[in-house]
Amino acid sequence: YVVERKLKNGEAIRLRPICSEDEVAIEAFHKNLSEHSVRQRYFAFKDLNERTAHTRLVHICANDFDHQIALVAEPLNSQVIMGVGRLTRIGNGKVADLKILIGDAFQGSGLGTQILTELLRIAKIEGVSEITASILSENGGMLHLLKKFGFELQESSESPIVFARRITS
Repeated sequence: YVVERKLKNGEAIRLRPICSEDEVAIEAFHKNLSEHSVRQRYFAFKDLNERTAHTRLVHICANDFDHQIALVAEPLNSQVIMGVGRLTRIGNGKVADLKILIGDAFQGSGLGTQILTELLRIAKIEGVSEITASILSENGGMLHLLKKFGFELQESSESPIVFARRITS
């Protein structure tokens, strides 16, 4: 599942499965995230020490395709993590929950589109038939991306969270 793609500006990137050797790069990625980006992803402020704890990083850098499918995006000429996309299987594994986190410097570059395109392709190959996501209603970029890819969005006047769903097959 290693592919090369181009961003809107023509920059070539590599999308590949996350691996245990990415722990240091993922830690650096988290150190460069703004509080706004952290809040958009985790729905609340999450302390850097909590996000970069070794036990957490060991867990999130392990790819077990039976339980989760995680991709990182990096420039072709370096191992700087630009963004991460993850599908976590639920129940029998046919349904997966989607999470995408793009580094601040790369938001609006088309990186989210590239990550989601590849995750949808892999989901189909891996037998995931439905993808769900929970997004803060203020996260316009992610909501726009999901609409573009045909996700059904369900908003509630009682909650700031939008639920998204897409059948993949």
